[in-house]
Amino acid sequence: VYINLIFFFFSSRRRHTRCSGVSWARRCVQETDIRVLEKYYRKIYVARVSELLNVPKEEVEVEICEMINIGLIFAKIDRVSGIISFRKLQNENERLNEWIFDVNKLLDIVDKTCNLISRDNEMLK
Repeated sequence: VYINLIFFFFSSRRRHTRCSGVSWARRCVQETDIRVLEKYYRKIYVARVSELLNVPKEEVEVEICEMINIGLIFAKIDRVSGIISFRKLQNENERLNEWIFDVNKLLDIVDKTCNLISRDNEMLK
């Protein structure tokens, strides 16, 4: 399995380096930076990514599209508004679990607020 992953990585690298004048090492650094952005952002402007990576906007779009096609990241690019969405599609169970977690969090906040209000009312009596 490890050898297959190395072969996949280097075969995809050779294709990239033939397609553009960007060096292989620089491309690897850009991919790593984009993966980090995927972990920390749900949505980000293409202009901001371009600024962070210090590359032109067109090159950012091309690199992200290639990474999506290879399967390294999940993203959608809205070219009209210039926004990259790094949100993964969730199945029904994940969506329900997230919703339940959010509702429980909201109910905890409401419960704490009610307790604080009742304490204040008792102190005023």
